[in-house]
Amino acid sequence: MSVKIVLLQSDYLLKIQQISRALSKSADWLPVVVIVLLVVALALSRSRRTLNKAALGSALSMVLLALLLAGGADYLSSLPIRSAANPLPKRCSTP
Repeated sequence: MSVKIVLLQSDYLLKIQQISRALSKSADWLPVVVIVLLVVALALSRSRRTLNKAALGSALSMVLLALLLAGGADYLSSLPIRSAANPLPKRCSTP
C-alpha cells in the first residue's frame, strides 16, 4: 500500500527547482568571478580614487555581512524549538 501526500502543487515547481539547482552550482564560482572583475576594473582604471572606492566598498560590505550574520544568529537562537517529535502540548478544557 502506497500513500501519497501532496505538500505543494504548482505548474512552476519544476522550473523553480531548476533555478535553485543552477544557483546552488553557481554559488561556488560566483565570488571568484566578482573578485576577478574587480581586479580587472582596478587594472583598467586610470584614477587612484577607484582603488579607494573599491576598498571602502569591500570594507562596508564586510561590516554589513558581519552585522547580518550576528543578527541572524541572535534571531534564530531566540526562536522556540518545535518539531513533530516535540509538539506543543494540547490544552484540555474541562466543563
